[in-house]
Amino acid sequence: MADEEKELTNELEVLREELENLKQEKEALNREL
Repeated sequence: MADEEKELTNELEVLREELENLKQEKEALNREL
């Protein structure tokens, strides 16, 4: 159970980073328009 929880926490962290990257890309695109 602990391993599964750790794995989910890692996945969540990766998703947060991806979301942050997407937000930055969106802002960059909005500036270009």
